[in-house]
Amino acid sequence: MKKYEYKIGDWVTVKNEISFYYDEDNNRKIDKKEVNKIGQIIGAAKRQLGKIKGYSSYSEDQPYFKVKEVLTVRFGMINKPIEVLDEDIEHLSLDIAANYILHETLPWMESTWTEKDRDAFSKDMKMYFKDNPNFQLRDGKGRFTK
Repeated sequence: MKKYEYKIGDWVTVKNEISFYYDEDNNRKIDKKEVNKIGQIIGAAKRQLGKIKGYSSYSEDQPYFKVKEVLTVRFGMINKPIEVLDEDIEHLSLDIAANYILHETLPWMESTWTEKDRDAFSKDMKMYFKDNPNFQLRDGKGRFTK
């Protein structure tokens, strides 16, 4: 039995995210995209590589399948998890972990928006609604009218 280095709930730094694609011969292959983020392992899965289109059943004994084990890592509670390989992640070092993880829980959502971006967008929308008062009509209680 294989001994796993990572467990569910471990905090890790992710170097590469993987996705799967089919080449012109219908072989399933791995595509890597570089990301540098901190996340938490939430699960594991097995993904088949090789020629799998056109076959109706799955078995690890079939010679045209290669099975790759991937880990799923999430960066926020409502963010979609990504799949990573073992060699593309590292345990989070203790000095970074002390600053990043306060209660060992995932943040609600990882976002690229900053407060400055949100304020600028809010000002733009207020100006737009001021210039277009009939865009969204409301009644006296603040509900949208039809």
